[in-house]
Amino acid sequence: PPAAATRRPVVPPRVAAPCGGASEVPAKKFGCGPATLPIDYSEIDGNPVNRFFMSVFRARMVAELGVEDEVSPGFKGIVELSRMMHTPGRPRETTEKSKRIIMGLFPGFIPPLYAALVSRPFPETSARITAWFSSVCTKWLMGPNEINEDGLGLKVERCRYLEESGCLSICLNGCKTPTQEFFKESMGLDLWMEPDVSDFSCQYRFGKAPPDPAEEKVFQAPCFKGCAMSKGMEPEMRIATSCKTPPGPEA
Repeated sequence: PPAAATRRPVVPPRVAAPCGGASEVPAKKFGCGPATLPIDYSEIDGNPVNRFFMSVFRARMVAELGVEDEVSPGFKGIVELSRMMHTPGRPRETTEKSKRIIMGLFPGFIPPLYAALVSRPFPETSARITAWFSSVCTKWLMGPNEINEDGLGLKVERCRYLEESGCLSICLNGCKTPTQEFFKESMGLDLWMEPDVSDFSCQYRFGKAPPDPAEEKVFQAPCFKGCAMSKGMEPEMRIATSCKTPPGPEA
């Protein structure tokens, strides 16, 4: 029928259509995720502080990969480097690379000092400080966010890294798992990150230990529709070795 005869109600902001089903909203290209158009990051990317953090992060990625920085400029280049780091079927390898990158963002003495002087003796204070710092310094990577009412975490409205990478395995093994492990092992602070594939939000809970990956539903979610990292793989392989494999030693 003609387009004029199939008018649909306007979808209100931040409403997600059911994950896994075909969508009539152009922005929902993965089979799940937000039912609204992407966020405009021009103002965030234009901020000099955000540009500095992005350049430092990018430099650490390039150093970890041991390659020349010949990828696209801006955040697109961050995504391209992330795909280069990701090894489908070998989640532990991706996680270890990402942890080294995160560690490289800090002077070597900072994490153990913070753990000894702040996190262990004052865990709640550490959670509040870390939530504030994360909220301010990572908008270029995760997008807009709000600190939780209790001050002990933050809610990312719509994760830019997940949406623009278009890969759940990169999210889980290149962001969630290494970040949780870094804070626990190096900063002395538990962290549970809860990405939601239905709307690409992510809840950070500092001071709270994450459950076993086998108990988290997000590790059982299928690959996104059209995921660039799963091309050429059989559907069973995509699920078994890329998106649904919990982090840990490979078989």
